[in-house]
Amino acid sequence: MGRGRMQWLAIGLMVTLAGCAARYPLGIPEDEWEQLSPEARMEARQAQAELDRERAEARREAAEARRAEAEAEALRLSEQRRQAPPGARVQCLVEGEARFGSRWAPIQTLAIDVVDGVQLEVPIRSLDGRYHTTGYAEFDGVTVSVCDRQAGAVRSPGRCVNTAATQGQFLRGTLQRVEADRFIRGRMFCEYPRW
Repeated sequence: MGRGRMQWLAIGLMVTLAGCAARYPLGIPEDEWEQLSPEARMEARQAQAELDRERAEARREAAEARRAEAEAEALRLSEQRRQAPPGARVQCLVEGEARFGSRWAPIQTLAIDVVDGVQLEVPIRSLDGRYHTTGYAEFDGVTVSVCDRQAGAVRSPGRCVNTAATQGQFLRGTLQRVEADRFIRGRMFCEYPRW
């Protein structure tokens, strides 16, 4: 290994070690830590370990609560879809591009199954999986909207892609070009589900 490469390796190691500054239990400053007796240090470490366990348990409980809430929401949505009368539920596919920050990128096909009066969160991912955002879909019986904000089509119509159709068109299936400023551009196909 050349001398220049060894120097760069040594510099990299020093920078890495400098970034790993010692951290003492309970956030005790270094000068105070140095003055503690070995017994006090042990007590501080044990107290920190107990705090860490409690925090880990709280995170686990919060994750479990989020999972249970998501399962309940999925069950509720599934039941709404199952009980929706004809004309109150529509299924759509959206293909094209989405705006992720300052650039447009092709997206994975969005599959939307929405019931009249229910707002649905829609994950939007770039085709290569590098970018993601969230959209919100709604259906009012005539128009399907996918918006970039939870406020929806009423408050931010310019930030939504929409497909409006008659019941006959939704029965046959309707394909329309859609575009919303700095959100999505492409095609949206919508139809009533087949029972």
